[in-house]
Amino acid sequence: MWVAAAAKAALQVLLGEPFEPEQQLSQGSDQPSMQVPVCSAAPLAPGEALGISRCDPGPGLDLTRDLEVWVRVAWIAASQPVLELQAGEGVGRFGPEGDVCLSGFARELLERNLLPLVPPGRGLLVQPILPRGRVLAERTSNAAFGVVDGLALIGTQAEVQRSAAPDQLQQVLADLRALAADAAFQGRLVLVIGENGLDLARQQGLGPVLKVGNWVGPVLVAAAEAGVRDLLLLGYHGKLIKLAGGIFHTHHHLADGRLEVLVAWGWMPVCRAELLQLRARIG
Repeated sequence: MWVAAAAKAALQVLLGEPFEPEQQLSQGSDQPSMQVPVCSAAPLAPGEALGISRCDPGPGLDLTRDLEVWVRVAWIAASQPVLELQAGEGVGRFGPEGDVCLSGFARELLERNLLPLVPPGRGLLVQPILPRGRVLAERTSNAAFGVVDGLALIGTQAEVQRSAAPDQLQQVLADLRALAADAAFQGRLVLVIGENGLDLARQQGLGPVLKVGNWVGPVLVAAAEAGVRDLLLLGYHGKLIKLAGGIFHTHHHLADGRLEVLVAWGWMPVCRAELLQLRARIG
């Protein structure tokens, strides 16, 4: 939503309107609109403008806290689709020459809020830029999912989710009960831990999908009780390594132990001792 807010502010400036520090974003007819703060917006050159917002991920720990989000917009020749999305510096791509890594929700939010403002006969280039994105991406698992050059824009809803909060667990359990009660439910379920896993599952056409956050253990128990017989866990390998070590709530403020678990399992015949010693030194 920070990208959409900055983009809308920049587009308004491009249209000759005054800068609006609070941007109203539409989420669709069945959702309330949101007011999202924007830091600034200004023209760059004839036919170009830049909007800047700042990420606020909520009360939890998040490496994107206070991350500046820049969005450059520019008029282009009329085309289909009207919006042309281009990855700027610090924004993840699918491979070095690939498309911008943008979730369906993020794309829809941009289209819903920008398209009504684009005059007939014109197209609009939208280029998100994350000045610190490339550096921060080194601390994520993006590369394991084929995302390079920066952070992926993979939000699936406007409201920030707290992956370790008890209220999130209750929502996940309610969603699980609803899935299991569906007449079409056949006992199969894909549990994804975070946004990368969720986005990948949707790309691969896997389902039904349930995002569990860090509450892996309780949801595994609830899934068995609900009649799940065919289960796939999909997500960041670090969380799954914790699970292999008996850490069933995977948030880092409770426990880590990834390296210790990896080394302990590695003492089985599949790994040479010198490889484990090297991994322990560099970990």
